[in-house]
Amino acid sequence: MKSIIIFTFLFTFYSGFSQTPSDDPNFEEIFSDDFASLDRSKWKIYNGESWCPTFIDDASTISVSGGKLNLTANYTPSGSYPYTSGAIRSLQNFYPGTYFECKSIIPIGINAYPSFWVWDGLGACDDNNYREIDILEWWNYYNVSSANLHYCGPPVCYCDRDRTGPSFYYSIDNPHTSHIYSCFWNKNNIFIMTDQNIVKEWVTPSKLSTNSMRIENGLAVLDKDKDGTSILDVGSFPFTYQIDYIKAYRLKKDCDSVITFIDFSTYIYKLKKSISLSGSTTVPSGGTISLRAVDFIELKDGFEVPNNTNFYLNINECY
Repeated sequence: MKSIIIFTFLFTFYSGFSQTPSDDPNFEEIFSDDFASLDRSKWKIYNGESWCPTFIDDASTISVSGGKLNLTANYTPSGSYPYTSGAIRSLQNFYPGTYFECKSIIPIGINAYPSFWVWDGLGACDDNNYREIDILEWWNYYNVSSANLHYCGPPVCYCDRDRTGPSFYYSIDNPHTSHIYSCFWNKNNIFIMTDQNIVKEWVTPSKLSTNSMRIENGLAVLDKDKDGTSILDVGSFPFTYQIDYIKAYRLKKDCDSVITFIDFSTYIYKLKKSISLSGSTTVPSGGTISLRAVDFIELKDGFEVPNNTNFYLNINECY
């Protein structure tokens, strides 16, 4: 039995992220680390950086075991701070049109503040070159996360103003178990997701539409509450943020192709200029199909999709 689609207009789907790239042949994997080892050809290991001197490159703060990256906070001094922790930054740069994904386990401990973000690493927060997308910023003390956009002028710096939801926080069920945190970043939109469910969508600010980013993952220590009162609990140390993997995908593109008929047995999945589908197109029964185009996807009279087939249509800009 088939469901008959009788649209005669141009079908355009602008928002929402339908499939994960691992299941979508329009994407190609461009970065992956399953942490069989600590691969320093992929990562910069932070060591006493000025913006966070508690991140140190030491076996006590960063290690790999059991196929997981372990970032550990210890109650040991680092400069003027009584604790240390670990963080990494990718050596590879990424550009708009990229999907970032991290599977990890948030640690137990009221001072735990694990984060997964992408950052261009330029300037201070009041610098016009500063750009950042925070995918996960988990506040264990408050049992919530935030997702943030940081970018600067001119004329205004938005370093702590555009946040997720009316109060800028979102919750995660069972946060101390494994979850997938991800972001699809393109020139038009930014989608923040937990377990492939969108928790926030922004229109991409111009300052975040063209620059490159690098992947960051770190375990900070939240030692004060929002009012500046100390909440440092010595008994909560050590605590460890475990990361199963970090991956990045990018849309494959063939942006000059105008498609008027698809033979799904030979179709090469890439971002096309436009796609028109009529009754002469036979959609396979079962499974999942995702089509992506720059200008439009047109469904003509007589076009049909089997009722046991997942069928996704998406409009994306060409990169």
